[in-house]
Amino acid sequence: RERFREDGFLYFSTLLEPEDVRAVRNTILKRLYEVGWLRTDTPPEAARPGAASHHDNGRIDGCEVVDPGWSEGYRAVQSIETLHGLAHHPAVRKVVRALLGSDLVVHPRKIVRIAFPDPTFSTPPHQDWLFNAPTVDVVTAWIPLGWTPAHHGALKLVPGSAPAGPRKVVPADGLGGEAAEVDGKPWEWL
Repeated sequence: RERFREDGFLYFSTLLEPEDVRAVRNTILKRLYEVGWLRTDTPPEAARPGAASHHDNGRIDGCEVVDPGWSEGYRAVQSIETLHGLAHHPAVRKVVRALLGSDLVVHPRKIVRIAFPDPTFSTPPHQDWLFNAPTVDVVTAWIPLGWTPAHHGALKLVPGSAPAGPRKVVPADGLGGEAAEVDGKPWEWL
């Protein structure tokens, strides 16, 4: 609890069984394959992007970017019950209860970051409270479904930033089109 209060996050490399996570990943890849987001000359598990690279709305060079094909693939992924089940996994709930107490509600909103290999359009610095308003009393469980190299936008954190509270949100290039001001603090790769 003390480490969580100080840093604002905890990292568990083996909290969930790899087979459980891999099964969700494979189901997601199958759905993306079915909607045409992945190459058809390789199996879905190869995760090879199709001809068009899809992305959530955002900004590039200050201009808004919208992908008209985004919704179909994202809806297909959000319809996967086992994906939503990860947030209800007993191991995740046990850790959150140990941190916050037994009064726990799993937030119904699950945000899935589907990213194609494009380091120019990654997710800018942000705080998840913005997407779960109006409360800041939210714990995010970030569960990577596959290996992501740092240059493709893996998770970065500013230790000690979460306990400082919400930061100012400003327009920014990248997915979502906005960022939390980070005061020049160094980000650490996780």
